[in-house]
Amino acid sequence: MILYCDTSLKEACYVFEAEEPVVLPYEEPVTVNVGEYKAAITALTMAKSRKLRGLTLLTDSQLMTKQVEGSWKCHSRLRPYRDRVRLLLKEVNGEIHWIPRERNLAGIKLEEVKKNR
Repeated sequence: MILYCDTSLKEACYVFEAEEPVVLPYEEPVTVNVGEYKAAITALTMAKSRKLRGLTLLTDSQLMTKQVEGSWKCHSRLRPYRDRVRLLLKEVNGEIHWIPRERNLAGIKLEEVKKNR
């Protein structure tokens, strides 16, 4: 199953393949990189609670993708988030892949939300 995720500074969005997007506000604004990780953690936690396995997590965050894969260094403040994403991916037998923003259904939904404010 495909799972898309993205963030703004104020909310996370995730979309399971062929389902409606879910947009959740953050309690307080986040940085872009922390937001990307929090969106992935939220999406993967939901996938785990639904007992889904064999997920492909798609994100337009190259930084998060490369850090989770281990090919880029990770700043100490992001490591707890990276480690949580790695653990959740393992638990759902998932993998992470980068996609361009224009193909990220979660990012497209967040753009719609921003335009409608």
